[in-house]
Amino acid sequence: LNTRLLNLAEAAACFRAVLDLAPGDPIARIELIGALIGMGDLDEARALLAAGGLPPGEAAKLEAALAAERMNIQKTFN
Repeated sequence: LNTRLLNLAEAAACFRAVLDLAPGDPIARIELIGALIGMGDLDEARALLAAGGLPPGEAAKLEAALAAERMNIQKTFN
C-alpha cells in the first residue's frame, strides 16, 4: 500500500523488516527493489538484484526499471 501511495521510504522500511524475518521472501525483495529504484537508491537496488533468488521474469522487469532510471538520471545531468 505504501508503494501505491508513493511513501517509498516507509515502504522500504517495511520490506526491510519483512526481509529481516524472512530473508528469502521474494515478494518483499521485489517490492524493496522497486521502492529503492523509485527513491533513486540505485546502488542498493542493484546489489539486491544481483544477489539473485528472484523469479526470472521479475528479475528482468526490475533490471529494465533499473536501466531506465539510470538513463533518466544520466539525461538529467547531461
